[in-house]
Amino acid sequence: MLKFDPKQLKQLRIRKKITASALAKQMQVSPAQVHRLENGDRRLTVDAMFSYCDALGIPPGQLLSPNSWVPILGAIQSDFEVQPIAPDTDQRTLAPPITDNMDTLAALRWEPTKRFAPMRDHFAFYNQHNEGVPQRAWNQRCLITREDGTQCLGWPIKQGNKVHIDTSDGQVEFEAEIRWASPIVSVMPPWAIEQLLPPSA
Repeated sequence: MLKFDPKQLKQLRIRKKITASALAKQMQVSPAQVHRLENGDRRLTVDAMFSYCDALGIPPGQLLSPNSWVPILGAIQSDFEVQPIAPDTDQRTLAPPITDNMDTLAALRWEPTKRFAPMRDHFAFYNQHNEGVPQRAWNQRCLITREDGTQCLGWPIKQGNKVHIDTSDGQVEFEAEIRWASPIVSVMPPWAIEQLLPPSA
């Protein structure tokens, strides 16, 4: 038997806008059996879990791996500069288990206009760390902190003794002084975030 909060089943079904009767028909069981699963009155066997997930059209791992709340620590602008988030906006977002240590994960919210407007409300996730500019950050898309404390999204590039920052729009900041960088581990659209279930209390 798998141990997890059965309330997740009902929350997920409601988010998918599927009735218990419609789900029962897909699973070829009675609506009462669906309700028993969702209320924890029936054990969630592996077969029942796969049947339930298949009827909802989701991978079983979505039930087994808990999502986490992570802090939103900045807003990406059209020029790829990162600014503090407004105090009247959400200060955290849900994230799926995308790293081994979810406790260090943080997010940036895209708030661009102009030609990058379709990225608005996407989230870029990165790990907070105390390593300065680790080797894994070079030539990877990162959140970058310059020596003056300003931040941007870009690729830190080292050529000999010189460092520059490439951005997604082809601009290059030559002879940049970088204090810290962390690779972006995932970018998720708002519709994907909305499908995530909050962790059980």
